[in-house]
Amino acid sequence: MIDIRTVLILNALVFLIATGFSYYMYTRKVPVDGVKWLIAGFGCGLVSMVSFFTRGYIPTVYSVLFGNSLALLFLIIIYNWVRVFLGKEKLTKRQWSFIAAIIAASACTYTYYVAIDNNIFIRIFIVNTLVGIIGLLCGYTLVRVKDVTFCKITGISCLLHGSYSIIYGTVSLLSQQSSVEYLQAGPLIKFSVLVSLVFGIMLMMGVSSMINERLVQMLEKEARTDPLTGLGNRRALYTAAAHHVARLHRLCEPLVILVMDLDRFKSVNDKFGHPAGDALLRHFAAILQKQFRGTDQLFRFGGEEFVALLQPSDERGAVCLAERLRREVAACPLQLGGASIAVTVSIGIANMLPEEPDITRALGRADQALYKAKAGGRNRVESSYTVHAADCTEPVPAV
Repeated sequence: MIDIRTVLILNALVFLIATGFSYYMYTRKVPVDGVKWLIAGFGCGLVSMVSFFTRGYIPTVYSVLFGNSLALLFLIIIYNWVRVFLGKEKLTKRQWSFIAAIIAASACTYTYYVAIDNNIFIRIFIVNTLVGIIGLLCGYTLVRVKDVTFCKITGISCLLHGSYSIIYGTVSLLSQQSSVEYLQAGPLIKFSVLVSLVFGIMLMMGVSSMINERLVQMLEKEARTDPLTGLGNRRALYTAAAHHVARLHRLCEPLVILVMDLDRFKSVNDKFGHPAGDALLRHFAAILQKQFRGTDQLFRFGGEEFVALLQPSDERGAVCLAERLRREVAACPLQLGGASIAVTVSIGIANMLPEEPDITRALGRADQALYKAKAGGRNRVESSYTVHAADCTEPVPAV
């Protein structure tokens, strides 16, 4: 035998735990967007369960009014948090005004069907239809996410609960008998309260899993990103290279490696200070991102040395791209504090051979080409094969 008060207490405990968990994240400044919305949403769910529990201790109209209205508000706030979490635009003031009007209209309807025409089945139909619509909307938003696995799982839970809510509300309206009190309701209503408990637990677990997965992704991204330039670091280079090598072996897509080194970088640090050196590295990284294709991958290998992976790319195309980059860098000095800091770059190029298991040897050949460019007077492009910058006939800006 299911006791509704017991299930309501369990529901309240779930929301209390979820609210406490959200508040803990807020106080610890966990880098997840919209934590305040979680506190507000689960808090509304908690007060909603308490309102339902107080049926029989306070006038029924207040229990129905606050319980159902806060239950709707809880789901709407969670939907808004989902949008914020996914980087979408949060609900606008106009949308909130529309939502407030719906909640107010439904509250008036609850009051009528409690104080004037006491009919629990119509109340169930109204609130469950609204809950179902919000649940379906929230679930649809979540299942479309590709980069967070638990978003899909949580979204499926929302879709199932939303569908059940609409079906349950419709069945209650069509099969209504004489009016009954909520706490002495039949098995259908009791089962629905139990379903809400299961959904509350799944939602809390889903939200926490989504946040955990997002934090892991953020940490992994930080571990692969150079904090100064925003490009990939050495670890990211070898991870990406393994993927490119696999494509080379499987699809025979040529892989070209560019190793780039800023000329006389130490003299910039000595003359203008390390902040100027950092600014120069960021300046060069910005030029790289403008010059290369979206499919090319860029990395800061260490110090003033950078690496680019080009796939697919032929040897001549890579040399011409490198020559264009060299001239662009020379034509764009760094403007810093009224001073114009000239900058040039030397570039070494090598392609990876199909029989090589990884990029180690190709990277070594590109390094040798870079040393040749340095020895040849800097501000040069050298390759480990027969195509040279002089062979590139593409129009490039004059220095």
